[in-house]
Amino acid sequence: MLVILLSISLLIWLVFIIDAAIGLRKLDCLEQEDGLENGPLLSVIVAARNEEKQISASINSQLRQSYRNVEWLLINDRSTDRTCEIMEELKKDDPRIRVVHIKELPEGWLGKNHALFSGAKAASGEWLLFTDADVIYQKEPLLKP
Repeated sequence: MLVILLSISLLIWLVFIIDAAIGLRKLDCLEQEDGLENGPLLSVIVAARNEEKQISASINSQLRQSYRNVEWLLINDRSTDRTCEIMEELKKDDPRIRVVHIKELPEGWLGKNHALFSGAKAASGEWLLFTDADVIYQKEPLLKP
């Protein structure tokens, strides 16, 4: 009886594996898709605390992306370094950037969670993208077909 149950289980798993393999072959490769330049407004929310060394390079790499219908919300989460000043300089260079300054952390909140929540509340986009202030984005895909 145990051999029969094991055989049935093996057969079921084999069917699942074959089905998954067939399904995966039907999926289009993302790298072969045409680039989307315009579409719904995307709100990129960047929470930063004491990121003066990375934030300029990160935001500039994001601004070079091909998708154009984007707003950036740079959230200064109580920074004690030059992050605030750098954000304001970036804002002067690109009208798609808005800066939100958080002075105090409300009771019961964690810093980054509150910063991201504040950015989401201020966002106008249909899509939201949460990212860190030390991520460098690449314009072209890493993989070419």
